[in-house]
Amino acid sequence: MKSFFKRILRRVDLELRNFSIEKSENARFFTMLSHHKVNTIFDIGANGVQFGVILRDFGCKGKNISFEPFNLSQIRVTQNQSK
Repeated sequence: MKSFFKRILRRVDLELRNFSIEKSENARFFTMLSHHKVNTIFDIGANGVQFGVILRDFGCKGKNISFEPFNLSQIRVTQNQSK
């Protein structure tokens, strides 16, 4: 039965795995943010707002202020923030 579900999931490019907060660096980080009631993140060296996207994907609803000191990257930050 287990292999049947694995085959179905593979057909749609999905994989089912056990999840452990202790083993997930991102989950531990976001648990810590929640525990300490962090509601504003300053992302200096934003690299196209990649970290901001991860924050939103994990359900962080606080303010994310992203700053990139280099001009080309600043354009990407502005474009990604408008999404």
